[in-house]
Amino acid sequence: MKMKFSLFKLSSSLLLLIFLLNSPILNARDLPDKEVKVTIAYLYNFIRYVDWPSEAFESKDSDLTLCHHKLQERYLDALSEIEGKKKDSHRIRAVKYSEKIDCQVLFTQSSLGEQTAVLNTLKNKNTLTVSNIEGFAKHRGMIELTKSGKKIRFTVNKTAVIKSRLKVSSKLMRLATVVEDM
Repeated sequence: MKMKFSLFKLSSSLLLLIFLLNSPILNARDLPDKEVKVTIAYLYNFIRYVDWPSEAFESKDSDLTLCHHKLQERYLDALSEIEGKKKDSHRIRAVKYSEKIDCQVLFTQSSLGEQTAVLNTLKNKNTLTVSNIEGFAKHRGMIELTKSGKKIRFTVNKTAVIKSRLKVSSKLMRLATVVEDM
């Protein structure tokens, strides 16, 4: 009798576990992992510690547009964590990148070849460009996120920042590895 009861409990527990793992309530694929959360936190802090010239916005209280380009789904989902937060009087709004949109921030995960084309469209604009693709900062991108062991570090291309007329906080620059265009 005890054996049947234990077998029943075990099979019931297994069925419940299978149900929960396939349930939208507890779907592990929908939960951003630590690396994604840290990356989005960095992105938000970059926004907090960068100042844009007034001409970068339509008005003093218009949205700060964070454009995303070719992001993995898990990063897109995590952007909701910072959407709606404010930088000064500007509410952060995340949208898919298009040449027709004035982006104050561009977060991209496209290949370096595609990034070059996108960066060319943003030339002479006040757009902070961020990527976690290796080599981004050396190819005119402004901030490149890199993994160093279990930590995420960032590199700032000082030349690209100066050309965009953005002001990056000295606090942020002290934490960064700084490179300049050759």
